[in-house]
Amino acid sequence: MDKVWKIVKKMKYNVCHVSESGISALIKITSSCRSRCQYCLSWKTAPDILPLSEVYSIIEDIRKFAAHRIVLSGGEPTSHSDFAKIIEKCATINSHVTVITDGQYPVKSTWIPMVDEITFSIDTYSPDLYKLIRGINGLSKALENLAVAVKSGVTVSVNIVLSHQALLGLEKTVELLVNRGVSKIYFLELETHLLVSDNLIPSDNDLLIFRENLLPSLQRKYPGIVPHGKALPARDEASYKRGGTACIIPWMQMTIRPNGDLFPCCRIGDDNPESNGRTFCLGNVKEISICDVWQSIKRKRVQTLIATIPPLPCRMCAIGELFQNEDEIWNQIESIRM
Repeated sequence: MDKVWKIVKKMKYNVCHVSESGISALIKITSSCRSRCQYCLSWKTAPDILPLSEVYSIIEDIRKFAAHRIVLSGGEPTSHSDFAKIIEKCATINSHVTVITDGQYPVKSTWIPMVDEITFSIDTYSPDLYKLIRGINGLSKALENLAVAVKSGVTVSVNIVLSHQALLGLEKTVELLVNRGVSKIYFLELETHLLVSDNLIPSDNDLLIFRENLLPSLQRKYPGIVPHGKALPARDEASYKRGGTACIIPWMQMTIRPNGDLFPCCRIGDDNPESNGRTFCLGNVKEISICDVWQSIKRKRVQTLIATIPPLPCRMCAIGELFQNEDEIWNQIESIRM
């Protein structure tokens, strides 16, 4: 657990001055992506990119916080023409930097040493299923770049989105990744509020087998690589229960989209405009600093709104449920890949 999570744990739901706050910033530096994943809408949106000058300004804002964790995402962040310069700028503020990539672009020695973690999105061991899920023949290229990252010595992790296809042969996928030198494997729920293809959605029986059999077996076999704790439960809008405790993510995180819009979390700031809208947009980095947004009246109002009348992404999200049990939160927080 890095310094951001420690500060948040101490402060909990308090809205503190920037100099006392930890921030986890997910920066979607581009919507461009080579992959055509069935469960992602980024590549279907109008191409957009955060110019280098704007990214520099964002990082300078983040410097003012007591702690900072930066996750570079997209689209595909490594496709940004100034990606190496962005990593170099992140390194100047001594931040914890994670890069989330599909592995289709080269992992380069110019920026690897300045990154704390590279997270590859690889859902399956099967080239055929990979093409079905992600729309391209990209498994061999992803594994090739994963090998380069592992050899460099950086922490290498993998996100597996739990689609029906990913659950087929999941044990083989995990075994393949462990043998390739992966340090952590994270399982992500399928975000069904994005209206993904029906054939991707796992059945209740799929998830039951995963939670009760597959996951415990993988945790025993690969301790330290497959995180312990409960898997994210399957959720749907009808079964949503707030439980009296708001998700803590909006108190510690911001998502910045390629057009500069700021949202209080990755789910509300996703690529489905129908599910977030302007109500939950906190501002735009081209017009207002992150520090000013952090302490703004609008952010406090949005936090209250999320806690009382959650938007669709919240009602379809399992992450918040982890925060209903204090004993579970900090054991599992690192498995939430924002």
